[in-house]
Amino acid sequence: MKKTSSYALISVLILMALSALGLQACANLGGSHSQSDKQRYALSKQYDAKEQRFVSPNQASIDAMKDKVFNLKNIYEQLGKGKHLTPDEKLPEHRIDMAAFLDDQTSPNIIWLGHSSYLIRIAQKTILIDPVFENAGPIFFMANRFQPAILARTDLPPVDYVLISHDHYDHLEAATIKHLAANKSHFIVPIGVGTHLRQWGIPQERLTEKDWWDEVQLDNLLIALVPSEHYSGRKAFLANDTLWASFVIKSAKTNLYFSGDSGYGDHFATIGQRYGPFDLAFLENGQYHPVSRKIHMHPEDTIKAFKDLNANILVPMHWAMFALARHAWYDPAEQITDLAHKNGLKLYVPHIGEMITNQTNYDLKHWWQPIMKRQQAKTE
Repeated sequence: MKKTSSYALISVLILMALSALGLQACANLGGSHSQSDKQRYALSKQYDAKEQRFVSPNQASIDAMKDKVFNLKNIYEQLGKGKHLTPDEKLPEHRIDMAAFLDDQTSPNIIWLGHSSYLIRIAQKTILIDPVFENAGPIFFMANRFQPAILARTDLPPVDYVLISHDHYDHLEAATIKHLAANKSHFIVPIGVGTHLRQWGIPQERLTEKDWWDEVQLDNLLIALVPSEHYSGRKAFLANDTLWASFVIKSAKTNLYFSGDSGYGDHFATIGQRYGPFDLAFLENGQYHPVSRKIHMHPEDTIKAFKDLNANILVPMHWAMFALARHAWYDPAEQITDLAHKNGLKLYVPHIGEMITNQTNYDLKHWWQPIMKRQQAKTE
């Protein structure tokens, strides 16, 4: 009888734990698209009304990739591969001086929070891009961070505008949106992403959804949503039920480009022609694999994109915080620095938390290499 009671108790506890995980996952999934939403999406050239999804110019190749990604043999092989996927010691950080960040005399002030998250002060406005402060999955134990966020959500300064490039978990975090719902931040997002934000408490009047090539004029600041070669979906791979985008952020003195996630394509040259030259280009360079090259650039693709954009300084991102691919955590930095040197390009790899200002000298510091070499020495 006692053994039966123990089994029953264990079963109840397991069911409770599974239910809790299910509720957490459901809360993070986001909103559902109504029929009127889909009718509105159909006004976009990027929306296929018949298939009820957004599409890229290279969609046929991306669809073909799906079978390779979800091939059981490929999944098994990839899970068994990978060396030094995560650092075995904490990556160095710069302490954030919020008073200095808010000082407009040195703007643009740009702080890399890790992966693709940025805090920017420009034209007397504070902008937060793709903010993720915890892990990059719908459940707490999925896609763990290398280390705690350098800045807590509660320590954020007042944010004027939040830009979201697309709805994947490593770029759009439900808990952060719910936190920001309590203040006056305005959100500028690709079409469809607003459905998630409304689900998490953002009122419609604080939400601007835009298509590719749309512009938002904000006093002395221009924000343009421009193309990227990617996909979307929080509930299913390649669902494409929301649009994805990259951003141009332009003031009277500064012109910035933020790629979000993207495979290489001719859209970079078009963006460069329309909005370049750029002072700084923040480009995806990490979480790559040959199978997914259509939607995630390899370092050599990042170099080509940078050249196409007609930009002055390349700042790589989408690395050094999550192991979402099977390459070593330091591989993106090692490859991009080598390629930039060979191509005679100006590259800057900031520390996490480091602030780029109009006084930055952009001397490249290979700060990841001591950690890399110590880790490599342990496995020789």
